[in-house]
Amino acid sequence: MGRMGRMARISESLVRGERMKIIIMSDNHGQKIALQKVIEHYQSESDVRFIHCGDSEFPYEDEVFQDCLRVTGNCDYDTNYPEVEVFEEGGIRFLVTHGHMQSVNSGVYRLAKFAKEQGAQVAFYGHTHKLYEETYDGVLCINSGSVSYPRGHFAMTPTYAVLTIHSESEIELQYFDMKHHPLEGLHYKYHLDAERGFIHD
Repeated sequence: MGRMGRMARISESLVRGERMKIIIMSDNHGQKIALQKVIEHYQSESDVRFIHCGDSEFPYEDEVFQDCLRVTGNCDYDTNYPEVEVFEEGGIRFLVTHGHMQSVNSGVYRLAKFAKEQGAQVAFYGHTHKLYEETYDGVLCINSGSVSYPRGHFAMTPTYAVLTIHSESEIELQYFDMKHHPLEGLHYKYHLDAERGFIHD
């Protein structure tokens, strides 16, 4: 199924009160098997959307990306890639970018400012290869880590993340290893605060 068809089906399912998942991946740096493992694990589910936050090092039209929204990273050289994607699901506005242009190695404050300027409540990014989540200046910033070359505290554990939308004011985030096991202590439930954005329960 093409991306537009999947998007329409996701939106309809949320209206019916069903949960939907956004699968967030990043920084595989040429390792196709890592992406395929994640996509194949979830692609049979009807209410799912795939996001890649850059540095795949694949052509934009690579078959592995058939149903995947993707952006360029500093190591991607196919000029068809966009630097930023913005989309809405379940009444929530999301921004996707790699993060190198917002200097995310130094923190998420520039990313949050940029996302806020685009009207986004949640920003997905990569680049650091470190899983991370923080609500800064009203924007929930989420890094899924790297599916191939992780760094930081989980340097031995390649990861991806799953964001579940329950409603426009309730979302849930869980990090997984590449065997699809949830990582202990990395499960977050958020509610929307009118002033602070999505914050932990």
